[in-house]
Order: sequence, then structure tokens, then C-alpha cells
Amino acid sequence: MSELNAAGSALVYSTYLEGSGDGNGNGEQGLGIALDALRSAYVTGFTCSPDFPVTPGSFQNVFGEVDCEAFVSKLDATGSALVYSTYLGATVLGGTGNYYGTTEAYGIAIDSSGDAYVTGVTYSSFFPTTPGAFQTAYASAKKTSNAFISKLNAAGSALVYSTYLGGSGSSQSVGPNEYVGDNGSAIAVDAAGNAYVTGSTVSPDFPTTPDALQGSYASSPCTLVPCPEAFVSKLNAAGSALIYSTYLGGSGNGVNEGDNGYGIVVDMSGNAYVTGSTVSSNFPTTPGALQTAYASAYGLAFVSKFSFAIPFSKFEAKVELDRDRNAFDLDADFTLGSGGSIDLCTQAVTLVIGTDSITIPAGSFVRLGAGYFFRGRIDGAYLEVVIRSDERQKCYFLQATGRHVNLTGITNPVAVTLSIGDNTGTLQTNAERRREHDHSFEGLFPERGSDGW
Repeated sequence: MSELNAAGSALVYSTYLEGSGDGNGNGEQGLGIALDALRSAYVTGFTCSPDFPVTPGSFQNVFGEVDCEAFVSKLDATGSALVYSTYLGATVLGGTGNYYGTTEAYGIAIDSSGDAYVTGVTYSSFFPTTPGAFQTAYASAKKTSNAFISKLNAAGSALVYSTYLGGSGSSQSVGPNEYVGDNGSAIAVDAAGNAYVTGSTVSPDFPTTPDALQGSYASSPCTLVPCPEAFVSKLNAAGSALIYSTYLGGSGNGVNEGDNGYGIVVDMSGNAYVTGSTVSSNFPTTPGALQTAYASAYGLAFVSKFSFAIPFSKFEAKVELDRDRNAFDLDADFTLGSGGSIDLCTQAVTLVIGTDSITIPAGSFVRLGAGYFFRGRIDGAYLEVVIRSDERQKCYFLQATGRHVNLTGITNPVAVTLSIGDNTGTLQTNAERRREHDHSFEGLFPERGSDGW
């Protein structure tokens, strides 16, 4: 592990992280790295060394009876000491799988509490999982692989959750009684603790959700080896259920290549951005994107953005407009959909009334009892917004007033959209003329300034 200074002119620190290997020329590879707010570095990969440096009290400090294990190591900000270091993998041989139970980790992400989220590939039916996790059993009886997602606590001493993520693999062998399956390549985590994973799969029964962009395996049979397809999956904060999961790819080249997801990041609104490689001329693209046509005989990179919108189970709204003053009042009530959650300290809020869209950045609201409030200017518009909740029923109530907004061209019925993080609702309603009344929620807001805001 190495840290370069900001100018790239000198090493701040640089260190080996290794054991003695397995005696057959196999040692360690570091394949993923992340930082926390204190600049501690978290590294993951795999090791074939039974004497890889691990720390007392870590989750797994004994090398298993396997070929190679994943590892997770936390180095302090100076690069001088291990905070914790642990193996992650099967501790015994046997069961199904190949490569002698090998586990390899490729991606790691850290949340605000210092918990580590790790993904990769395991060839063992004895990989450690936790009760209540999404998939606690290895999904294939063949010698194949499954992806995994594991969350370690901040001390590195225990699994918060750990789950397989995969299907039965390919029926097409790559060697004597050897098959390929699923692989997790990269992972990200949002402010609510949901994990986002991408990788590749050749399983026709890889777990997807009903709202998946692509619910079935689209790759054509390949003549040499199974052609993979990328996947994108979102796991809930408890690690117990998929919020969203989809294949992502086309038909491949029909010989030996398909589509692979290699990197993923998530923004403050819960949108996921995925990159990887494709050799599919029918890989899904969108109108108006930078490059919608396949232009190579050798494969292309791809970039895809996913919006994981969770629709409100109930959304009602009343709108009053004053076109002379370019002002509006909005009263709405909504109920969160399954899997939805709200934390306005970390989520952005977007109001769309007709053709006018206003986004209040994450962190702009102030918590007050069971509600949140915001007052300020957004792109020239003056806004006051209050959101209150009935926590027991997940029912919420919004009141908003705005001035100097763009109401040009708005006619009835008016389309109204409210998005909070990845929770959203849209409806059409007949707007009424705005009445002359005070809709400024003086009981909740501080005193107004000299400009009336």
C-alpha cells in the first residue's frame, strides 16, 4: 500500500502487506482500497499465505484449510500499524465448489461508522454467512462460483451480515467438471447503509427483482467459454433483501466474451453509476447519450446510470399558483413505499411543478422534532418547505411555498413530482389560483430577514 502526496512528487508512506506464500509461488494481491474520514486505509484482496499478518481479536485470524482466502486490513493514517487485519473465507474444505474453496475479494467501501463492505467471489459452500442474510446457501451443486457481500463491523471483529449473491452458474464447462458462475467486482454504500454491487454472471437464474431493467440472461451461447453478463444489485441495510437487481448486457460475441461490470459509485440521491466492458452491439443505451452505436470490433467501455426510485404507496397533492407573482403553494401527503426511508439530513429533495424543477441539496434541511424545515434561495427561487411525519405509519406531510419560480407555460392539469432521496411520487392535479394568505409556517421557522426571507 502506498500514499502519494498531493503533488504526486513523493511518497507519504509505502509498505508491503504480505506473508510467506503457499510454497508454490502464490502470495497476495491487493485488489480494492477505500479511505475513511480519518484517512485510515482499508485494503482487500486475497492471500495464499497461512502467515499473512492478522490481528488478535479480528473476525478470522486463522488461515482455513483452503487454497487462498480473501483478506480485509485496516491501516492507520500514518501507514505505520494495522488497526485490524482478518482473513475472510471458508475455514474447512469439502462441500461443493472448486479451486479448493478459494475466496477472492475485489471491492471494498466504508460507511460513516467505519463499517467495511466487501464483495468478491467464492468457490466454497462453506463461506461464512449470517442468519437472516439474503442468501445463506451456496446456489450451485456444480463446481462453480458465487459472488458474496460481507459487512464487517468497525472493529473488524465480527460480521454484521454476510451473504452469497448468485445462481447455479453455467451448464457449459471450462474444464473437467469445472464451471464458472458469478463474481462481485465493485461495491459502494449510500448514506442509509444500502450496498450497491456490480460484477459479472453466467447464471441464467441469477437473482433479479420484478422491476429489473433486464430480468433475464441475454447473452448468446458462446463456442469456447460461457459469455458473461454484467449485473447491478442493491442490497438493503440489513443485508436481508434485494431492493433492486438486474442483468445488464447484450448478446456477447458468441465466442468467448460478453459484458462485465468493474466499477460502481453512488451519489447522495441514491443514483448508481456503473462502468465496465462490453462486446455486445446490442448493449442497452439511451437516446441522447454520448455514444449510442457500437463502434469497435474489440469491445468498448460503458457507463450506465441507474435511478433506484421507490414509488410512494400513496401520494396526494394540492397546488395553488399565482402567475402574476410567479409563486406557488403546495400541500402534499405521502406514504413511503416498501423499502423506502427518509433522512433529510443526507437526502436531496426535488420539487417539480409543471416544467419547473427545483432541487434542495442534501444537508439543507434542519431537523425539528418529528419534522424538517428549509428556507432559502435555490437558483433564484425563494422557498420555504416543511416536512412532518407520523413515524408509526410512515405517513408524511409536506407544505411548501415558493416565489420567483418559473411558471411559464403551465396549464391544467399540472404535473407534480416530489422526490426525496430515492423515494418519489408523481401525479397530475388541477391547480387553483393562489389565495392571499400567509403560508410561511412562522411557528416553525426562525425570524425572517429584512428581505422577507
